[in-house]
Amino acid sequence: MFADDCCLVKAATKRRISAFAVYFALSALLLVKGFSLRHHLIGVGGDVESFAWMLYWWPWAIGHGINPFVTDLAWNGLGYNLTWATALPTFGLLLAPLTWLAGPVLTTNLVIVLAPACAAFAAFLLLQSVTGRWVPAFLGGLVFGFSPYEMGQSLGHLNLTSVALVPVCLLLCKAYLDQTITRPRFIVALSMTALLQLGISTEVLFTSAVMGVVTWCVFVATAPGKARHIYFLLARDVVLAGIVTIILASPFLFYLVKGMKVVPGQLNDPDFYSADILNFLVPTPVTLPGGALFSSISDQFTGNISEQDAYIGLPFFLLAVYFSTIAFRSSLLVKRCVLVFWISVLFSLGGVLHAGKNVAHVPLPWHLVDHLPVVSSVLPVRFAMFTSLALAALCAVFLAQRPTVGRYGVVLCGLLFLFPAPAAQGWEATMSSPFFTEDSIKRHFGNDPVLVVLPFGYLGHSMAWQLQSGYAFRQTGGYLGYTPTSEHNDAVLSAFLNNAIPPHFDEQLGFYCVDHHATAIVIGPRTKDVLRQAILETHWPAERDGDMIIVRVPPRETLPLFRISGDYWPSPAEVNWMGQQIVVETGVASARLEIGRPYAVSSPGVSVSTGNIVRHIGFQPGEKTVIDLPANSRTTIRADKVFVPAKEGINTDQRVLSLLIGRR
Repeated sequence: MFADDCCLVKAATKRRISAFAVYFALSALLLVKGFSLRHHLIGVGGDVESFAWMLYWWPWAIGHGINPFVTDLAWNGLGYNLTWATALPTFGLLLAPLTWLAGPVLTTNLVIVLAPACAAFAAFLLLQSVTGRWVPAFLGGLVFGFSPYEMGQSLGHLNLTSVALVPVCLLLCKAYLDQTITRPRFIVALSMTALLQLGISTEVLFTSAVMGVVTWCVFVATAPGKARHIYFLLARDVVLAGIVTIILASPFLFYLVKGMKVVPGQLNDPDFYSADILNFLVPTPVTLPGGALFSSISDQFTGNISEQDAYIGLPFFLLAVYFSTIAFRSSLLVKRCVLVFWISVLFSLGGVLHAGKNVAHVPLPWHLVDHLPVVSSVLPVRFAMFTSLALAALCAVFLAQRPTVGRYGVVLCGLLFLFPAPAAQGWEATMSSPFFTEDSIKRHFGNDPVLVVLPFGYLGHSMAWQLQSGYAFRQTGGYLGYTPTSEHNDAVLSAFLNNAIPPHFDEQLGFYCVDHHATAIVIGPRTKDVLRQAILETHWPAERDGDMIIVRVPPRETLPLFRISGDYWPSPAEVNWMGQQIVVETGVASARLEIGRPYAVSSPGVSVSTGNIVRHIGFQPGEKTVIDLPANSRTTIRADKVFVPAKEGINTDQRVLSLLIGRR
């Protein structure tokens, strides 16, 4: 008997290993294209470079005795909070030996390739536990691990493609309900799983908790009366596991809460990143069959190609309809999976219904919560991950109920409709530069300089260059996720990102460099000509080294500085709107500021305070006045009244405005 049990265990282990091997081979086939895994990153855009930066950051910071939750390497002087920037401590710490030996680029690529395989394998284990069948579970793993969500996020969102722990949580809950795991082991295992997920993606952990509550409610509502007791016991121990997770993650959570003061209230617009109802049947270029054919329709979807992940294809849509109607009562499990499936679909649609270019302004359930703190930063379209997991469960149950040739044909046809397009997976060459070596940085600027690196942020490769140098310099910006709120209305930052050169740019650039303690500006390839020319026209000391231009920042006492900060929205125009209050600072030269009251504005005037001198200036409609600002001064201007314009700004930006200001 014991020998027979050993043989069964060995056979099951071999089948599981073979399943993972197939998943990994398929993932590598789709994502790896023959480039050097040590010199090219899988994905496109600046996100993937920032993830490589993060993987190196954790072992480097801890090895140097630096607080790993806050950095000055990017956005120097602001104490950039990394808990709101997808810091990846789970991968950074667990994979530190590989990162040190093989480099962060190879480590990043390995995680991206492993992510779909691990997600598929975790779903396979869950579905095998549910159905007791190998082939249905294997095909269900393919549905989840290689879904449009997973392949879309593989374009650069390492944190969002690493979702294997979501099925693991469900597997632990099933083991608890089946009483195959003890209560203490369950609490420890679930808390450790949640802790690891917190260190990969706080958003996935949060949405998993939301869908976990939804799933629990579905199970309780559909359970026979006497069977509900076990679900309340499960809820009790899940809460206990959550408390353990909070205790273990308290340092991370401390900085997460602290960071709420400095991050934007809404990181991205949830309405823009909501699933289009047409996307469920219309593929994007991420999918091979029909992706290019229907591009004229998919081009109208909101979001971007990595976030247009709602596609399930016609066969699986019909399968979902079949289970929702004819076979809804075929089993309790089917009923539960169908309900979770449609709820996740509903959540993914966001607050209003999108259909191509058309928006039906009919509130959907997510509209009730999308304005709440934290929830407002969740992108509804990412609930497509839970839709694909519920769909995978329906496929596995569909095959396990009656494993006929016809049913296998339906599932295989559905998988064919979802087959990923290898051409959609981009490769980002890591932009190494002979200029950004550790020795070169020290030779040009000394130890630990602060640089303005152009192209700025996500437009360029400053994160890759900083990583290449071994963090030999700090930078005034960078791209790690959010832009600190203190930088939002900076005219110089707007010029760096939008090439919108404001009047008197040299004076504002001087203040920017002084505030950020910048040593020099490094103008790299692909910097727009208009921005390059504007910087060179400051006539600051400049030199060329290869394809880089170095512009050194003169001492503060020699700079004609001028800056407006506070409630102010700069643009290349001569006059711009102020809100309730602004602060105007000057350097070695005095300045003159013109303030005007448009006819449509009811604000009667402003209070102007420079040092201990305070005065009030009143306006008639259409009237303008000029204020003289002494050198080396700081003047506060506060409007008596403000108004909110009828048209909102980007991301529901509710600006309050008062008067128009400009230089004379």
